[in-house]
Amino acid sequence: MNQDDQQNNIENEVSNPSRVYALFYSFFLIPFMIAIFGALFFFMFQFLTYEKNTPIDLLNNIQSGSATKRWQSAFELSNMLDQSKIINKELFNNKMVSLYDKSKYDDPRVRTYLALAMGKTNDPYFGEYLVNGLSEDDNLTFKMKRTQKTCELILERNINITWSTPNGVRADKLTKPLLMLMKKTGCTGLIVGTESGDQDTLNNIVKKDLKLETVIEVAKWCKELKIPLTSFFVIGFPKETKQKIQNTIDFAADLYEKYNVLPLLNVATPLIGTVLYDEVVKDQLLVADLTPHNLSGATQPIHGGGMITTTDFSPDDLKEFAIQLNNRITSMDSNFDVAYHV
Repeated sequence: MNQDDQQNNIENEVSNPSRVYALFYSFFLIPFMIAIFGALFFFMFQFLTYEKNTPIDLLNNIQSGSATKRWQSAFELSNMLDQSKIINKELFNNKMVSLYDKSKYDDPRVRTYLALAMGKTNDPYFGEYLVNGLSEDDNLTFKMKRTQKTCELILERNINITWSTPNGVRADKLTKPLLMLMKKTGCTGLIVGTESGDQDTLNNIVKKDLKLETVIEVAKWCKELKIPLTSFFVIGFPKETKQKIQNTIDFAADLYEKYNVLPLLNVATPLIGTVLYDEVVKDQLLVADLTPHNLSGATQPIHGGGMITTTDFSPDDLKEFAIQLNNRITSMDSNFDVAYHV
């Protein structure tokens, strides 16, 4: 190797590390630093321009935002009211009550978080609306956590109220701890939708996933806790036999005798647009036209008249079953109000 070649090798060895450093700076370090400064600038800008939502802002989001925005704003509101000052109390209260009333048709999360938000204000003004919400809620026991949380808030805020469930609740969603909590919050009565006292009717005609043993268990708990319990019953379904109807009468009378469960007995009525209506029209089971006058008393087994007749029963048969139940209960309680209960 001559002297020139040696010199070139030395120069190449010196220049190679320089090229590696140049590539490192060009393709990694400089872009990395640009990204870091860009991120810092972005977060600084967000911090400087961020404006915290006020309670009124969140209510406006609930009123006009998207479905996701509504429940998220309600959630944020429920978390901030215990530490935020409400500037315009009258505007806030009116808007809150209005949105709570409309939320029964919205995502259940919106109603849940609005109820929590009202509770966190410690404002007695909302007490009446929360109680009405409990009484009007058809799905009170579908959302067990919501119901439990609402009861806990009533106790936590020491709100002295009474409430009941005129629309009825699912017996299979009730637990003894929940009933105890309801009692403490002022629950003065519950209604459960048993529908039928015949298990086969429940399974294959009404198609309701409910065990009669569950109803009995709830009745025992309510009697122990001194919570007045009422049960809805319906007789006169197509494909229901007289024996199945008798089973319902026996079950209702037995619940009253053992656990003081008041029966609310109704007759199956084929309202237009329902599956029951389609069935009775198809099988020609209607006894009369579905006029407003006929429908007005169709659900009342004693003072009205059923609209369905089959090879197993007639409206007069259903009336006799209702009278039987009435007589059995009045023999145990002379104050039983037949005009209200059957």
